[in-house]
Amino acid sequence: MQERIQWLDSYRGILISSIVFIHILDLFPIYNPFMEMFSGMRMPAFFFISGFLLSDRYTAFSSFFKHRFRQLIVPYFIFFILTLLFWNFFDLFVNNTIVHSLQLLKGMIYGVPSSGLMLTAAPLWFVVTLFLSEMYYITLKIYIKSDLQKLFILILFSLVTLYLSIHLKYRLPWNADIAFLGAVFYGLGNITKKYNLLHYLHIEHTLLKLIVIIFSLGISIWLSLHSTNDYARNIFNNMFFTLLSAGFGIISLVLFSSFKPIKESQALQYLGINTYVILAFHNIPIKLFSIILLKLTGSNTVFVNSSIAQLFTGPLFLVILLFSMMPLIYIINKKAPMILNK
Repeated sequence: MQERIQWLDSYRGILISSIVFIHILDLFPIYNPFMEMFSGMRMPAFFFISGFLLSDRYTAFSSFFKHRFRQLIVPYFIFFILTLLFWNFFDLFVNNTIVHSLQLLKGMIYGVPSSGLMLTAAPLWFVVTLFLSEMYYITLKIYIKSDLQKLFILILFSLVTLYLSIHLKYRLPWNADIAFLGAVFYGLGNITKKYNLLHYLHIEHTLLKLIVIIFSLGISIWLSLHSTNDYARNIFNNMFFTLLSAGFGIISLVLFSSFKPIKESQALQYLGINTYVILAFHNIPIKLFSIILLKLTGSNTVFVNSSIAQLFTGPLFLVILLFSMMPLIYIINKKAPMILNK
């Protein structure tokens, strides 16, 4: 059991680090070509592992709804307000302006990042989307007993997402449109656990495991580069490529997380355990650094003369950013664990 927990936490630690890194790319233009390379696997991998962790003890929709509302939505409201307070502090200091409370309320209720209403709290779009995806899937799980029928409906869900992506002229609140696709990966994660399908990815030979990782990741990247996979904006053009890219990406991440140094990494486990707090607040140090950079250099992007130095600047900033969040993580875990329903 401990080995399984280590693997899962390290998996999530890698994922949240990649999400934060993507969000700092605006500061480091040299990484822009890598933006689309992993677009097909980042969000699906989160949905997948959430479904994998779904407990079988929930047999009634109401009990599951209440449990996940306390775990996801109550912190969503609290974290949303806190991040916007930070935003107002920065804007008041720099631009002598504040965000109107009505705009804050609109952003919190609508929950769509592309609307421009969520501001620094934009990463929290995933939380409300995950919540709806879970509600979609738990309904299937409770009322549809045949797993083949569930898979068929999940395929229909992916087609619904594609249809809405093409024809819907506006975004649904709390990303209810993209939540259909989220439910697909969530459901696949749950079915994978039920049938112990990850057992087939158990590879002892290190070299063979590396080959499979590189092969799977390469296919995922190729599919991502030959399709549009914008989960935050619900923009897709080839659902077949989207599903395959996610699948191969998840395989590569699962295998990579199973390496002993990775699954036993206390740093990755720490990040994985505190994914929600990092997701909610990581935009604040990015915003602060951007303001400082703009004041000092007149530009909000980082340019370094040496190409080698440029490649190391982004990861270094990522490490510094994650370290800077440790006091906040400590305070929430020790002084206000009730926020996260702990």
